[in-house]
Amino acid sequence: MTAVALERYAPRESMPQIVIQSVGGGFAVSVGGQAVRFCGDELGAHHWGKHAFEAVNQGLRRPGEIGRAMRRLCLIATRHNLHH
Repeated sequence: MTAVALERYAPRESMPQIVIQSVGGGFAVSVGGQAVRFCGDELGAHHWGKHAFEAVNQGLRRPGEIGRAMRRLCLIATRHNLHH
C-alpha cells in the first residue's frame, strides 16, 4: 500500500536531487532546484527533507507534487507512530 496517490511513474535514474540550504535566516528544502518548503530552523528542514525523500522513493518526481505529498506523509507517519 502506498501512502501517496501517484500521478505518474518515473525511472529511478530521473530521481530529483533534494537539498537543504540556508536562505535569509532560515532553511529551504529544494527538490530539483525548486524550493518546496521553508523552515525557520535546521531541525525543521531536516524533518521536511525526510518527507521529501519519502515522496521521491514512492515515485513522485515533480517538485509541486512532492511538496503537496510531504504534508500527507507527515500526517500518516504521526498516525502510525512512525515519526522521528
